[in-house]
Amino acid sequence: MGQDQIDYVVDDTSSSSQIFHHQGRFSLDPALVKVVAIEKGTGSASAGFGATNGRIEARTVDAADLLLEGKDVGVRISGGVNSNEGANTGLAVYGRANGFDGIVIGNWVKEKNYEDGNGNKAPHNALGNRSFLAKGAYRINENNRIELSHRREEQYGTRALREEFFTSSNNAPNHRHRTTDTTNLSYAGRQLGVLGSLDANVFHITSEQKNKSINPSLKHGITH
Repeated sequence: MGQDQIDYVVDDTSSSSQIFHHQGRFSLDPALVKVVAIEKGTGSASAGFGATNGRIEARTVDAADLLLEGKDVGVRISGGVNSNEGANTGLAVYGRANGFDGIVIGNWVKEKNYEDGNGNKAPHNALGNRSFLAKGAYRINENNRIELSHRREEQYGTRALREEFFTSSNNAPNHRHRTTDTTNLSYAGRQLGVLGSLDANVFHITSEQKNKSINPSLKHGITH
């Protein structure tokens, strides 16, 4: 079954649209993730629209998840390399005061063309990723909280136009830059009388992909 038959939800936001030719709508950097839940098989009625063959639900990290016990401000710096031509760096700043809490986090990943088991380079597999999350919240009282967040995911590199096929004269590689922005305003309320509890949100998602030919005879790229 195709990925368009799986419901994909991040912080109660989701999109059923694809960008271009099986390139999907699943984009979430693990550096931004607090928890992921997966519901396999035929989706239940409560799983939401589009969950024909399952549901993936993720929550992004909050300031409270990273703050050390007894601390109100924190900074996290991370980095790493892998043995097959890749490296990553990350920075997060977070804190809380007087009912407010917030976090700003960024992560950068750079992967070069990897080598196969025989030491041969696989062309057109290098990829860069940039991920950013800014989140601010205010706890009105013990039972009421509002939150505003913005998340951006970027991927860029030179890939075949249709990645599931070999490169050829009609499937030439091109430079691709894909960006997804998600803005989310949410409210969580508890002990609300006859309502009991209430979770509500409104969000806006924009996705853009720009393709630019690496063939010098083609002067213009394509935007989707």
